[in-house]
Amino acid sequence: DWGTRFAIAESFVAARLAEAKRMSAEIAWAYRQVIGSGGRTRVSVLADQLGWSRKHLAAKFSDAIGIGPKTLSRIVRFNRALSLSKHQLDDWAGIAADCGYADQAHLVREFRDLAGETPTALA
Repeated sequence: DWGTRFAIAESFVAARLAEAKRMSAEIAWAYRQVIGSGGRTRVSVLADQLGWSRKHLAAKFSDAIGIGPKTLSRIVRFNRALSLSKHQLDDWAGIAADCGYADQAHLVREFRDLAGETPTALA
């Protein structure tokens, strides 16, 4: 099931963080911001708050964690939407809004991109 697969992916990222010998405080902060926001924090906002360019943040983040901040945000949002779908059956527009997707069509595209399935098929 896809919820399990994405939980494994998140566990991989968490394990990678735990194994990191010297992750900078800035990257650790950016990671916490992405997770804490449910994947809704924009990479440009993180970069601005750090005084870095988006490209610099993405490179440093990817070096430390193994994926870029945008990819992590997409996974976190997807996982949250999948989790909410277990409780809010068939309210895809509400789930999309709760998770920070622009609209229901955006949520459907993300599900297809990340899982190869529609939200209904995975719920």
